[in-house]
Amino acid sequence: MDDNIKAITDFLFIGENIEDLKPSDLIIILGNDNIEDIGLCFDQMYKQKKIKKNAKIILSGKFGKLDSDKPKECFRMRRELIDKYGYSKNMFTLESKATNIYENLEFSKELVNLDEYKVITLIAAPFALRRTKLCACRLKYPIKKLQFVGINDTIRKINKDTWFKTKKSKMRVYGELERIGKYLAKGDLKIK
Repeated sequence: MDDNIKAITDFLFIGENIEDLKPSDLIIILGNDNIEDIGLCFDQMYKQKKIKKNAKIILSGKFGKLDSDKPKECFRMRRELIDKYGYSKNMFTLESKATNIYENLEFSKELVNLDEYKVITLIAAPFALRRTKLCACRLKYPIKKLQFVGINDTIRKINKDTWFKTKKSKMRVYGELERIGKYLAKGDLKIK
């Protein structure tokens, strides 16, 4: 792996392995167009007991640029978790206004008192975790309580070991670097 690829990988792909997570009492899943892999990630966490029994689980998302013609992401995530994995509808709190990562975190924060939770897990696309963390800092999430998990992106094949292998996935990751710059210019990120 060349130095530039390694630097980008180390900067963006900050997610933890599911088996290394502490059990969470608050999980916020940031919607994206990859609903199937979100469901798989949640199911793996649940089966590995990384979600506490009475955890608050927020499914956040209205739609993004890639899926604005479909039903809201939060509804599609819940449907996937109910239909494919058999989870109860009552397990989930829906946040249906967010159209980007900053809004996912902003609107989800309005639904809970973050001080009440010991371990908070944020689940997002693997290449978007740095932006997720920077937005969380800006919104004053308790950083020491946070864990970050990237879904296993089997549809686009964008993960830390493969993103640089196709032009399409490279463009998506380079676009993420551009989005971080735009968020910084707008004031939606905080660099510590």
